[in-house]
Amino acid sequence: MELINPRCKTCSTTPVKRDSEHLFLDLPRLTNQLEPWIESSSVKGRWTSNGIAITKSWLTTGLQPRCITRDLKWGTPVPLPKYKGKVTIINYIIAF
Repeated sequence: MELINPRCKTCSTTPVKRDSEHLFLDLPRLTNQLEPWIESSSVKGRWTSNGIAITKSWLTTGLQPRCITRDLKWGTPVPLPKYKGKVTIINYIIAF
């Protein structure tokens, strides 16, 4: 919304701002379980040094909730009436 005269590159229309509700994975709540898993998995899975550094950086600065849904026409539909028309970016939805 801060761009001067924003236009779509393919059709030249002006973008429209709209509100949208999404599902988030509460990563801060999972930190205590993730830390030991990351320690062992990074060794077993032979993670790259860059992958390990980025992961440790996220843990050090504090994990943030991550949005797991998108407003797209393709993908795995979210099986909840409230989120009709949304898809998930992961292959499963965690039961809340």
